[in-house]
Amino acid sequence: MVDIVHAGHLDDVQEWVVHVVQCFPHFLDKWQTLAAGVLALLGAWLTVTKIQKQINQIDKWETARRIREERAAKAVLPLALSELTQYSLDCIIFLVPFVPGGGQARVVTQGLEPPKRPDGIVGMLQAVARSDDESVSRNVMTLLSKLQVQNARIKGLVWRSLRNQPPSMSMTEALDSIYDSADLYAHTAKMFSYARDIDALRQGRSADELKGALRNIGIWDGDHPLIYEWIDKRKGCSEGKENP
Repeated sequence: MVDIVHAGHLDDVQEWVVHVVQCFPHFLDKWQTLAAGVLALLGAWLTVTKIQKQINQIDKWETARRIREERAAKAVLPLALSELTQYSLDCIIFLVPFVPGGGQARVVTQGLEPPKRPDGIVGMLQAVARSDDESVSRNVMTLLSKLQVQNARIKGLVWRSLRNQPPSMSMTEALDSIYDSADLYAHTAKMFSYARDIDALRQGRSADELKGALRNIGIWDGDHPLIYEWIDKRKGCSEGKENP
């Protein structure tokens, strides 16, 4: 009797297996689109995961590279600032003889050239301007703007002076150029402290700071009152309107 039960059960299993085998092609035909979609999604997920890992690795490399470049740029910033302050003072010394406190102004002669802007100074400052530190970046961008304006104006002044007949330099333009150079010096000196007050830094420097640039090279108000009066006049006329 047990053998009969076992035989019947075995027949049922066999019939079920045969049924499954017979139905399997129909199952594949009916669900193959869904299966293909699932496999495609799985493949896409694996691909995206791999690409994301690659992107993360590239991001890490790029971040490390940017940090190295930023450190290198900041390392040379003090040197760039030193060269820029010296350039500013050289421009003032160059211009003062054309607006003397007494006696005759210097005669403009052929071959007159303004001080040369330090080689590579713009590139060094631009490298620092790309810093992720927004305060440093904006400070340096302001400094670059002032340098470019000052340098263009003093070159234009010398060019026009040589073209005059006879060659001569406008005292008003010379005073303005001295003002520009003193302002550039004051802004550069301010950068040495890596000031964080951006709004204050973008404002024009005070009259005392501009005069300090002159006194640093021995140009005193007693000997050159006209220059000091011009600074007071410019600061008085542009109070609250000074461009950064």
